[in-house]
Amino acid sequence: EYLKYKPNDDFVYYSLGQAYLRAGDVLKATEAYKNAINFNNNKALYYKELAIAYNYLDKDDDVVRCLTKAKQLGQSDGIVHTFLGKFFIKQLKIEEAIEVLEKAIKENPNNLLAKIYLALALIKKNDIEPAINYLHEIVRAPIKTPLKMEADTLLKKLS
Repeated sequence: EYLKYKPNDDFVYYSLGQAYLRAGDVLKATEAYKNAINFNNNKALYYKELAIAYNYLDKDDDVVRCLTKAKQLGQSDGIVHTFLGKFFIKQLKIEEAIEVLEKAIKENPNNLLAKIYLALALIKKNDIEPAINYLHEIVRAPIKTPLKMEADTLLKKLS
């Protein structure tokens, strides 16, 4: 309703994107983030959130493009590094993946998603011992997460 009166308000489009994403409507979230960027293409946060939405849609190239733009605009945090690492692994750029995933963990030592991707990258590099250590950290984490089951499965495969 607000957009009827202020149709060029980038922050409202960003907020709308957040609401749609939380409600599970990724396509509408993506459109809202694109609108926010159309009205203000200098906000790194908008590109980061659009990348997250594209991740749900499995649009890898769009994710990397948006994350790269977010980094160019100064957004350099654990989420950006985690998703870049994930896509570097998919592109078989293992050294680059390891580098950004280590940054993600340095920024947030509790980033279990970064740890599982780092373990996967290390396994691809055949650096098994540190990978096992990261997987054990995930399994021992005090929170409930499906990542624990994934880590446990990987540990069993490595044994």
